[in-house]
Order: sequence, then C-alpha cells, then structure tokens
Amino acid sequence: DQLESTGVETISFDGSEFDTPEAYAAALRELGAALGLEHKADALAAELESDIAILDEKRDDSSPSFVALMARGPSIMAMGENNALPGLAVRAGATNAAADIGLTTTAPIDAEQLLKANPEIIFVEDFNGSGLEPFQEMLDNPALADVEAIKNDRLVLVPMNEASALAGLNMPTGYEKILTEVQK
Repeated sequence: DQLESTGVETISFDGSEFDTPEAYAAALRELGAALGLEHKADALAAELESDIAILDEKRDDSSPSFVALMARGPSIMAMGENNALPGLAVRAGATNAAADIGLTTTAPIDAEQLLKANPEIIFVEDFNGSGLEPFQEMLDNPALADVEAIKNDRLVLVPMNEASALAGLNMPTGYEKILTEVQK
C-alpha cells in the first residue's frame, strides 16, 4: 500500500501461485507482462509447460502411497497436497498416506502417525541443504523399522529448489525425480 501510494506499480503473489507448474507458468506470464518481457516470459512458461507435459506422458498406473516430510526448526511436518512436493507426487500417480490418517494440510507428524500411515515412499524436502539430518532421529526410531518406505529404503531426498514454491523453472527436475520413484 505504501509503494502504491507513491505511484510505484506493484504486483503481489501469494505463495500458492508457485505450487504447481501451471500456477507458476501463469505467474511468470503475469510478471513478464508487467515488466514488458512478455515474449521471454511466455517462452520460459511454455518450456516449463512442455517439460511437464512430456513427463506427464511417462506416468503409468503405479499408485504407491507416500508421505512428504519437511522440517522447520525442531518440527517435522507432513506436507499437505497444496504444497509443491506432495502435489507433484499425486500428479505422478501416488496417493498421500498422510491424508489417509487425517493430515490433509501441512501439520506436525510424529513416529506413531508415520507408523499408522505406513507409506511405501517417504519424500523428504532438503531444506537449505540440511539433507536427512533433521529427520534422522525420527527415521531411526526402532518402532518405524517396519514402515514400508524405511524397510525398503525408499527415502527420497528432494531439494527444495526442485519441488517447492521456490523451484521455479527447476520444477520439471523435481517432478522427474518424484515420477521416477513413484514408478519403481
């Protein structure tokens, strides 16, 4: 409001406008139009859409269950499908085991809930290069040894710059990793 009151043109994006390839492409085109770079933005958005469409064609009828985990501070959370990483997993054909136990939005998850969800795959967001470290205590819990994803070593680390609202034009790279795991 302060910038607009001084005559500075502003554009505001909600984080959800970067959670799907289609939403990101639309935001990219909007930004390109505002900056007078319509052709460049449209070319980048079209390339993103094309890369995603090519990957979509590779989907098969696999439907393993998954949980997508993220860590912020001391909290480990299951991501809701409105986030990019689990949204891409669903797009790849997987089913969200966290939703099956009532975690439909991003929320803290504990070992008991993870055991109850018993996902075949656990996608882990690599937040700022921290890797599995924030999750290790939970994942090493002996009570989780029989969780399908842990037992079968299907813990998939996905960098946040490939499958999050920050992924941007790298989203096809993250989607390909997720799709490849879903189809194993």
